Amino acid sequence: MDGRCGPARRPRSRRGKASTWEVPIELTAAEAHTGCGTVAKKNRTPAIDIRRKRLIFWSILLLIPFAAAIVMVEGYYLYGYLRYSGFYCGRFGQLNNEIGWVLRPNAESCIRGEKLDDGSDIFYASVYVDDFGFRTGEDGKGVGTLDRTIMTVGDSHTFGYGVDYEDSFPGILNARPRQSALAVASPAYSGTQALLLARRWIAEVRPQFVVYLERGFLNRSICTGATEPSFILKPCYWVDGDSVQLVAPKGDDVTTLSSFGLTPGGMLGVGEATLTYFLISRPLQTLHEKLVRLGWASGFGDDYDAYATEAEMRLIRQAHFRNLSDLAAVNGATLILLDPVGMYGLSVESGRDMGHIVYVGREEWAEKIDKPAADLPAHERQVPGDTHPGPGTHLLIADLISGIVQNR
Repeated sequence: MDGRCGPARRPRSRRGKASTWEVPIELTAAEAHTGCGTVAKKNRTPAIDIRRKRLIFWSILLLIPFAAAIVMVEGYYLYGYLRYSGFYCGRFGQLNNEIGWVLRPNAESCIRGEKLDDGSDIFYASVYVDDFGFRTGEDGKGVGTLDRTIMTVGDSHTFGYGVDYEDSFPGILNARPRQSALAVASPAYSGTQALLLARRWIAEVRPQFVVYLERGFLNRSICTGATEPSFILKPCYWVDGDSVQLVAPKGDDVTTLSSFGLTPGGMLGVGEATLTYFLISRPLQTLHEKLVRLGWASGFGDDYDAYATEAEMRLIRQAHFRNLSDLAAVNGATLILLDPVGMYGLSVESGRDMGHIVYVGREEWAEKIDKPAADLPAHERQVPGDTHPGPGTHLLIADLISGIVQNR
């Protein structure tokens, strides 16, 4: 009681006993003005708290499955990171807004395969990159010219994954008289990445021969979707009706998204074996691939394999073959197309009269490479603990190319 408001009265029950306190729910104008009725205000607060607590409770309850899913996914990729058996002495790639990535000029690194139980080397290969961003030997750094007789274009099989440069077929060719060669290649490259890198440099290299080894890496170049892909970090082929478009990343998306930990799939092959790559880049790209497969987005349905119909793949193979043919023809070079998987058989059948193309298909490859390689010691046939060709197989490939060059 303060002199303005009367004391709170305890109403009487019919039997004359005091009942429980009753608090007015609504205030009169006078009570609101004088400050009376504060008991009612305080008694309304618990109801508000209950509603807030219920909201928090249900929010947490609904978030638990999402949190559990994230933990399981990240745990899966963390396990992959911990069990990854390929190791590098440092990164030797750098981001590129058109191609995704290229080799970093003047980089020095290595590629190692390790036993997970004791950490000993399964294989070891040094990596040196010249001033222009192409693999070379240790004594090839600082070479100031790009003039070469042969431009070899491809992925890890051309790069020489798991072997020293001198034991790769580009390195073997480069050491032979009048057969100097340049390795326009990177581990984990797609067909479109290799093509665009070759286009960028061929006018300066001025080769007489362009060698393209296809071991299926064109399948890493396939985008799908109802609209032109916009969320991609490396170039791809996209089928639009009856035409095939070569689509590159937009603007500076590659470098911009990398600041958030999102880098092109495949950069693992150039030393990007980081926790960020495994826990951010791979999960987000895998999620986007699933959206593409559901038809909710456009882009890569799979980062390493083709996700397209056979009709689309036929159009893409033909388009890529034409692009390779034009790459050589426009620059006055002969295209040596090595196709042990038979990727371009149909395309070449319709163009065998093109004199600037030498095609080595599945049967010829089996006769000149696979059969002799089968008689080699295991470590010469392929990289130990890996499926890439070993030094002996690289020598067979170099001999095959040398024979074609000499006959031309």
